[in-house]
Amino acid sequence: MKFAYIASALLALVPFALASPAATVESQVAKRQELTADVMGVLTTFQATTKSVLPQLSSLARSGNATEANVTPLFNELIQGGKTAAASLAALKPTGRFTKRQLPPAVAALIAEIIADITAVLGDLAGLPGIGILFAGLDVALAEVLLGVDTLLVGVLTLVGTLLANLGALLDALALTLTAAAIGL
Repeated sequence: MKFAYIASALLALVPFALASPAATVESQVAKRQELTADVMGVLTTFQATTKSVLPQLSSLARSGNATEANVTPLFNELIQGGKTAAASLAALKPTGRFTKRQLPPAVAALIAEIIADITAVLGDLAGLPGIGILFAGLDVALAEVLLGVDTLLVGVLTLVGTLLANLGALLDALALTLTAAAIGL
């Protein structure tokens, strides 16, 4: 009699056990998609900051009018944008590991574009005296953003490193060593 009671109780739980894994997989996929969208939103906001500041820095560098006094506020704006992005990423919650196939290539491409844009302009400013500390501050801010992304989307920086493999020497020349290290260059 006890066997029939236990067997009927266990059989009553079988549908829940069978339905649960599918719901869990769908839930995980939805969480990953939501997280990816959140990360893309943060990075897009950071990119908007870079897209507004970098042309100004480039114009100053190419005209020969770049001085420590007029590039410092623009660098500070870039650094603040990076810190804001890093803080926004830190506020997001990881949803678990992505498999290599699940890593969002759009995130890697966006990060690669941001870094490539920044290094292109910094290359024009590299010889300007007195701004080495600004490069260091930007390097720290970029590294914080990259580590924030890597915490949420583990492995995506490997894709970024692959996309930016040819920029490794330039990152080192610009003393952006934290950024280079974060993406594995």
